[in-house]
Amino acid sequence: MRTVGLNVCIGLFYWLGCMVLPWVALLSGEWRHFLLYVSAPIVLVIPYYWLLPESARWLIDKGRVNEAVRCFKRIAAFNGRGQIPSAAVDLFTVRWLPYSSIRAIKWGQIKLARHLARMEMNAVLVRNLEETKNL
Repeated sequence: MRTVGLNVCIGLFYWLGCMVLPWVALLSGEWRHFLLYVSAPIVLVIPYYWLLPESARWLIDKGRVNEAVRCFKRIAAFNGRGQIPSAAVDLFTVRWLPYSSIRAIKWGQIKLARHLARMEMNAVLVRNLEETKNL
């Protein structure tokens, strides 16, 4: 249902823009003024860099777990939920903090560790298969 509502909103604003744009072009008279009128609203987007907080998921992915906790606290306060229990914050921090140190490792080392883990798993599977053949 959420995607239907979102698609309706996008379609509505697209339709509205398609209907209004020719009239703006006609009333502006010159193409330079038309370009100015159409491009000017983008200036309203610039303050969003300072107004909108980072996504908690992005902060966790970048290893900034403490900032993600602050983001969750700010969201809880905005929603009128009060304080997040400290036990929940501690559990969340303990759960995600080890993943923040992974960002310090180079991608090649992570791929090597995955490859070695896969090889070790294959060796265990082969060993188990050989043991079952001997039964």
